[in-house]
Amino acid sequence: MSQLQIDALAAYRLLEFMARACPMDQYLREFIQNAIDALMRALTDGERGKIRISKDKQYPNKIVISNSTPADPFSKKIVSENLLTLAHSGHNQATNHGSGSKLAYLPSNNMGILFRSRAMMLAWQMWVNPETSAVELRVFELEGDDPSDVEEAIYLPLGEDEFTFEDSETEVVLLGSDDAEDTWLKATQDVGRNKQVAPGGYVVLDYLNHKYWDIPDNIDLTVQIYDQEGNKKELRYVHGLKDLKNKQDVKGSIPLNNGMIIHYYALKSARGKKSAHSLAGTVGFLHENEIFLQRELTKSAIKKLMMEAGVYVRHADVMLLIEVPSSLGWLQTIERTQLTKNGDKITSNLSDYLEEFRSKFPQDLKDWMETHMPNLDSNIEVQARRLMARMAGTKKVKDQVKATSGKNTGAGATSTGSRTPQNNPPNNQPPPPPAPPKKRKKRKPQSQVGNTSTHAAAPPAFRMIEDGPDEPTIQWDPTAYAFSINITSSMFEHELDDTIQGESFPTDLSQTVQSERFYLMAIRYFAKLIHTFKRKSNDILQEKLKDDKLDALVTGHEPATTRNVIKQRMLRAP
Repeated sequence: MSQLQIDALAAYRLLEFMARACPMDQYLREFIQNAIDALMRALTDGERGKIRISKDKQYPNKIVISNSTPADPFSKKIVSENLLTLAHSGHNQATNHGSGSKLAYLPSNNMGILFRSRAMMLAWQMWVNPETSAVELRVFELEGDDPSDVEEAIYLPLGEDEFTFEDSETEVVLLGSDDAEDTWLKATQDVGRNKQVAPGGYVVLDYLNHKYWDIPDNIDLTVQIYDQEGNKKELRYVHGLKDLKNKQDVKGSIPLNNGMIIHYYALKSARGKKSAHSLAGTVGFLHENEIFLQRELTKSAIKKLMMEAGVYVRHADVMLLIEVPSSLGWLQTIERTQLTKNGDKITSNLSDYLEEFRSKFPQDLKDWMETHMPNLDSNIEVQARRLMARMAGTKKVKDQVKATSGKNTGAGATSTGSRTPQNNPPNNQPPPPPAPPKKRKKRKPQSQVGNTSTHAAAPPAFRMIEDGPDEPTIQWDPTAYAFSINITSSMFEHELDDTIQGESFPTDLSQTVQSERFYLMAIRYFAKLIHTFKRKSNDILQEKLKDDKLDALVTGHEPATTRNVIKQRMLRAP
């Protein structure tokens, strides 16, 4: 029976091709996950395991990953049968594909990987042979050994002092592309967000805290921290993103209809003082304890996603993590950058997940956004003053004839005040007697005149009140010269529902903006009244300002406009 075959060179070319889609930071996760798996296979009840990441003792410019005893040890059989295979680790590949570390590391690091085993007290090196361009276990010329015994020539005897840690079962040293390369520094650069070299170790610590959701209770995962001189400072524990979530005041989980869960939290640190070690401000996926972030997204794209989820304020301090249970059938791609199912990418459905989250928006997150809104004082009365000024300029008052000191300065007068020739009486005829004076109307008191300079300059004041569901929405108070907006009226709440449409807008902001819109509608109506009914009694004006007529204005409210104003106000939040 014929079977598909592939030679060593072709296998390496295939590995190179597959590695093109692998993120630069993935190799560190692969080696650490291998260590976790080895410990979990060996630990019994009551036992604890240790995984440590540091600089290697023997090669100080190389990074080492160590798992402690007891752990699932290497044997020569495992080395010979599994290390030089693809998609086969000798164990269950449900969580690790059996090719992850090789795929992620070897194509760009030809010196490869040095393994140390305490169980065998041997070391061996997996590398890309420069003569054959194939992945091999390096053959060493050992003194006193028969060079023809290749199987034995790949192993180097170890002494206890060659291990970096006294209780290591297995140590994996990443050798990089040549002897001189500092793989500790390279690792910090590969996993860092800004790709800057940070030798202290905090970058690696942050990466692992953001890569894993949780660390098994019986495993201590630590990163060695160094000072500026390169001296050991302390071992820092990796806790995972779940621990960061649990430390926040605003946090929770929202189940989706499809079986997924969206975990959320908001950082409690003040704006501008957010710790660089705290992951927030993006949307990710959680699958089999691993965090998947779309690092290719721009800031504007992330902001758009957050707004789709209903997070309009301080989205940079909010984290949304969509947990995808294994039972739903989504699988990780071999390079671990995406989840797929029947040819579909999970990110293609992201908007649907976020929309459902918005429809179930948690109250504590809504309250948190409300506390971080900008000052709600939008100088609405300044807007009202401008509106009234514009309304006053829409109608020009006709010229009126006024007599001053016997001179007519109205239309048709000459510069000397004399009559025009056509109006002179015929020659030798006495001028006609003057017309009897017209009876002047008694002027109303200034306070009763609708069109006053006070009204033209100062708009009625703006108030928000809670007067009950059965009371009018817009109320005129002539004594206080103010419009009051009843935010608890049935009509106001009905319009507010149409405005919000299930969005996560903060309540105070939504009520304020809608109240301001109603107030400006009343101001426009008021300005039209005082210019239409100029010189009329105040009684007429008051009649036009009764509650029923003002409430009729609400029928002209446009919820979409108010909704846009709310969004704009939220986007201006600090």
